[in-house]
Amino acid sequence: MRIEYAPALIEDAHTMTREDGLIHGFWNEHFYSTAGDYEAERAFGHLSALVASDDAYVVAANESGRPVGVLALVAHRTMWGTTRVAAEILWYVHPDYRGQGHGRKLMQMGKRWAESANCHLIQAHAGDRQIFVRVN
Repeated sequence: MRIEYAPALIEDAHTMTREDGLIHGFWNEHFYSTAGDYEAERAFGHLSALVASDDAYVVAANESGRPVGVLALVAHRTMWGTTRVAAEILWYVHPDYRGQGHGRKLMQMGKRWAESANCHLIQAHAGDRQIFVRVN
């Protein structure tokens, strides 16, 4: 099993948001029973907008071209000043690939991007815990 990590492209957003894709798995795991039907086209619109944004970073973990993990961050200024932070929008690893360091590797790549985007920290969630990752 060889996992490759790279910034996501529009094609990756399409693959991840299909009805049988990674994001649909995230939806089923976290929201299905309370939030209604999964809308692949809407999910693609949101994820592709993040991929195309200069203030966002989406990194994918792929095995043989199949997405098995994703991290999406958006950089913004805090409401109390000019400090920039990166907020996690999505951080998900397929259940079959958990416990193998893929989430950590995605976050390491996100941390490098956040530093290049002049962010001071990353605000994220791991399970039901809110975490803060110091960038610089």
